Amino acid sequence: MNLDFSGLIREGDRVVCGQATAEPVTLTEALVAQAGHLPAFRMMVGPIFSDTFSAACAPNISFQSYGVIGNARRLAKAGRLDVIPSNYSAFCADFASRRHRADVVLVQLAESGDGRLSASLSNDYVIDAARGARVVIAEINPDAPLTFGAEWPEDVPIHADETFTTVAEWIPAGEQHLDGYHALWYARSRHGTSDYDRMARQLQLQEAVLAQFNAANVLSKFQEIAAAGSQVVKTDVPQGMLGYFVDLASKTKELPIIDVPLFPDNGVDPEDPDYDYIRQLVQQAVFPPETEEPAG
Repeated sequence: MNLDFSGLIREGDRVVCGQATAEPVTLTEALVAQAGHLPAFRMMVGPIFSDTFSAACAPNISFQSYGVIGNARRLAKAGRLDVIPSNYSAFCADFASRRHRADVVLVQLAESGDGRLSASLSNDYVIDAARGARVVIAEINPDAPLTFGAEWPEDVPIHADETFTTVAEWIPAGEQHLDGYHALWYARSRHGTSDYDRMARQLQLQEAVLAQFNAANVLSKFQEIAAAGSQVVKTDVPQGMLGYFVDLASKTKELPIIDVPLFPDNGVDPEDPDYDYIRQLVQQAVFPPETEEPAG
C-alpha cells in the first residue's frame, strides 16, 4: 500500500468512508497510520465492525457518526465521537443537498469482469457524499458482490484507482476551453486509457492548434513559444526568416491533415512491426494513387 494521503487531506476536511462491512479497510488503515503527519480532519463513520478506529488513533482525527453502533462505542466511551443530529433516513438527501459535506470519500467497490464498477455494499449515502467530494478514492474488493441496480455512477469520478494511482483532476466529457497546461495534460495522460487513445487525443490537439493559429497570435507569442521550445528544439534559422515561415504555415491551413495510425487496428503489430508494410502505408498517405476522372 503506497498511497500517500499528505497531498490529499487538507486542514478541516471531512473524510467519509463506507460503513460496516463496506469499510474499505486497506484505505482506512493507511489513513489512520498516516494521520499523525496529516492536518487535523474529521472522520465520519457509520457502524464500525473492524478494529481500524479506536481511542488510540492520532488526536488530530475528530470522529463523527449518526449513532453509536458496533465498535463505534469504543470511540464514544473515550469521548472521541460526536453524534451528528440527523436521521439516517435523511442522510442521502442531506449529502445530496450539501447540508452535510464530504471533502474526501473512501469507498469499497466491486468490479465486474468487463471492468464495470458496482457500489456493492456501499450502495448508500456514500454515493451522494462522493458526488460532491473533492477527492474520491476507491478500494476494489474482489470478494464484494456485484449489486444489481447499484452501478457506480458515471458522473462520479474516482480520483485514485485500485493500483492507488492518484488522479489530481478530471476533464469532463464534451467541448472544453483548455489553457496550455490542461491541453498538454489532456494529450499526455494515460490514466484509464491506452496508448492508442492517447495518440488519438494528441492528434485531436494538433488539429485544434492548427485550426486556431494565425499570423497575429503566433507573432505576438513568439518569444514565449521560443523560450518553451528552447529545451527541446535547436535551429540555425535566423529570426528574420520568421515572417516567411509564418506565411508558409498559414498556407498549410488550406490543406487537409493526413495521419497514418500505426496501431493494431490498422494492421501494425507493435511487438513485431512489418517495416515494409509501414513504409507502404506512409507512401500511400503522402502520395495517394490518382483516381481517374469518370468519362463525361
